[in-house]
Amino acid sequence: MILTPFAISAIIGLYPRVSAGIDRRKIRKTLIYEAQDTGLTGDAGPIIIAGYGRVGQNICNGLDQAGLPYIIIDIDPECLNEAKKYHKDHIYGDASNPFVLHQANVGKASALVITYPDPIAVAATVKNARIINPGIKILARYHKKSEAENLKRLGVDELINPEYEAGFKFYKQLLKITGFNKGDRTHLVDLHRKTDDTAESSNNTKNRPE
Repeated sequence: MILTPFAISAIIGLYPRVSAGIDRRKIRKTLIYEAQDTGLTGDAGPIIIAGYGRVGQNICNGLDQAGLPYIIIDIDPECLNEAKKYHKDHIYGDASNPFVLHQANVGKASALVITYPDPIAVAATVKNARIINPGIKILARYHKKSEAENLKRLGVDELINPEYEAGFKFYKQLLKITGFNKGDRTHLVDLHRKTDDTAESSNNTKNRPE
């Protein structure tokens, strides 16, 4: 539940910019897709959610509430069984594979959200998606700053670190239970973010080779 508000706001913020002119009434729900299917049909490509673990499930639930269309890609049968149970559009396969991305119609997709943590798989997914659709908006998960820098170079538009966001969530809740009002909590969390970002930038500068 930690990632959902941050990730959903990022996705919803990107969607209007990449779907301008689309009549949402014409966007229809597709069938359930299996590995043998040849691809998707529809008037406009949906958001692609690569990875339907806990993070992906939370994002999809938020997209349902926002009324935004999406298609799930996952290689884990257990995760896809969960998607089937709730009649969510999905494809079985590895999202870093260009063939699977073609099946999901990434060439017409409005955005790609990569939720799995493997940095090699994330980078491969970004590279292949960019080759097929240079203009697609990409949100990706990362853990280390070095991974984030590499993904930025590959063309990721928004980077999200669940553990980093969780730390701020804990801090905010701690301020709440120790008696700080909402305004003060917001101010202190924002201040902590700025301080943390400044310290990180300073460390990166020091560690940069001459």
